[in-house]
Amino acid sequence: MPGPEVTVIIAAFDAMPYVTRSVGSVLGQSLGADRIELIAVDDGSTDGTADELDRLAERAPQMRVIHQPNSGGPAGPRNLGLDRATGRYVFFLDADDHLGPEALERMVAAADENGSDVVLGRIVGEGGRRAPGSMFRRNQPRTDVFASRVYWTLNPMKLFRRELVDRLRLRFDTGLPIGEDQPFVATAYLEAAAISVVADHDCVHWVAREDGNNITAQEHGARVRVDLFRKMTGLVAAHVPAGPGRDTLMHRHYAIELRDAVLQLSREPRREVRDKLLHELAGLVALHWTEGLAARLPAVVRLRCHLIRHRLLGELLTLVRWEIDRGAASYGITTLAATAAAGPELRIEDGRAYALYPYFRDPALGIPDDCYDITAELRARHRVDSADITATGLRLAGHARIHRVSTRDVTTELVLRKRGTDTERRLPVRRTPTPGLGADEDGGLYAYDLAGYDVTVGLASLTPGFWDLSLAVGAQGIVK
Repeated sequence: MPGPEVTVIIAAFDAMPYVTRSVGSVLGQSLGADRIELIAVDDGSTDGTADELDRLAERAPQMRVIHQPNSGGPAGPRNLGLDRATGRYVFFLDADDHLGPEALERMVAAADENGSDVVLGRIVGEGGRRAPGSMFRRNQPRTDVFASRVYWTLNPMKLFRRELVDRLRLRFDTGLPIGEDQPFVATAYLEAAAISVVADHDCVHWVAREDGNNITAQEHGARVRVDLFRKMTGLVAAHVPAGPGRDTLMHRHYAIELRDAVLQLSREPRREVRDKLLHELAGLVALHWTEGLAARLPAVVRLRCHLIRHRLLGELLTLVRWEIDRGAASYGITTLAATAAAGPELRIEDGRAYALYPYFRDPALGIPDDCYDITAELRARHRVDSADITATGLRLAGHARIHRVSTRDVTTELVLRKRGTDTERRLPVRRTPTPGLGADEDGGLYAYDLAGYDVTVGLASLTPGFWDLSLAVGAQGIVK
C-alpha cells in the first residue's frame, strides 16, 4: 500500500483553543485523509493542548501525537516530527494557524507538475496580523530565489520534498531561540531544483493570538538577533559567490534581521553591552558590504548601516526612536520596518528627493546625502479615465503623479515605442487640473492639483506595427 503524499508536522505548545482549528484544517483537506499523515508534537503544554491533541487523534487514524517535555522552542518538536515522517512531502504548520481547504492538493500538484522541491502557498493574515505578500502576486510554476521575491519569506510553512530534506540532512537549529527556521528554509531554497508559488488560493492563514503569544511577537535579546544576522549572512556568503546574486539575498537580511537586532540593541539597558554588540555589528555589516548591496537598500537602511559602521550609538538609538514614533511595524508585530509607516518630510533638489531622516546634512557628522536619497523609492501613481478613437486619432485622458512630489514644474509626456525596434516618439500632454487629488493621503502634505493629462496620438503618423504607450511622469525635475 502506498505511503502518504504529505506529512504535516505541527509543533504545539500552549496553543488552546487554536490547535483544534489547526488540526481540523489538516484533516479536512481536499487532498484526502488517506493521503495525509499528521504528526503533532506536544512540547510540554500546560493549558490542555496535550489532552486536546489526544482527543482529536482518537477520531483520526492518520494522526499521531508525540508528547515530550518542553524544549523551549519549535525547532526540537519539528525535528522529531521530521524523524518520524514518511510522506513524499512534508509541510510544517504552526499550532495557532490553519490551512485553506485546498492548500495541500494545490501545492502537491504544483510540485509534481513542475518538479519543484519547495512550494509556497499564499499566506493571509487573520485578526490583524500582517502577512508577506510580495511573492504571492501571481502563480509561479518554476522560479528561484534570484528571479522572484520568495527569499523574503523564510518561515517554514511551505511544502518541502522530503527527498531534498533527507539528502541535505536539513534540521531546524535548536541553538537559535528565534529564526530557527531561516537556515532550514534558506538552504532548501538554494539547493532546490525549482521553487513553485501557488498564489491563487489562500493556503495558510496566519492568526494573531488574542493573548499575544505568537512566538514572532515575543521579544528576544539583542545577543540572539546579532547571532541570527551573523548566521544568515554567513550562510548566504557560503552558498552564493560575490556579485549581484549574493547582494540580492543579503538585501533581505540587512533590511530585516539587522533592523531587528538594532531594535533589541536599543532596549538593552547596559551601556557596556550595547557598545560590545554594536562593535560586533559594525564588523558584520562591513564584512559583506558592497556598492551593489548599497544600491539595493532603501535609504533608511543605508543610514542605519552608516551609523552602525561608524559606531555612532547615540545617533543610532535616535533613529530607532524616530522610526518607532512613526508606527513602524513588520507583519503586524511591533518592530522596525524597512521604511517607517508614516513617511518623513522630503526635500527636493536638482531632480533628487531626500528624506529628512535624523541628522540630514548635520555638519558635525557629515553623513553622505546618499543615506537620505529616496528618489529611486518614489512610485508613480496613474489612471486612465478615457481612451477614445476620434477623428484626429487616439485620445487619452486621466491623471498621473509621483507619490509625495507635489505637481509643480510638471513635465509629463506620452512615450511611444515601436515594439522590437529602437524607434521612440514623445508627445507633450495638455496638463489639466485635478483639485483635491490625494488630499486624504500623507496628512495632505503634498498637492497634486495639476496631475491631469489629455493627449491625442495621430494614428496616421505612426508606421504599421505594434506601439507601446507609457507616461514619463515628471514633476520638480524627477521623472518616473
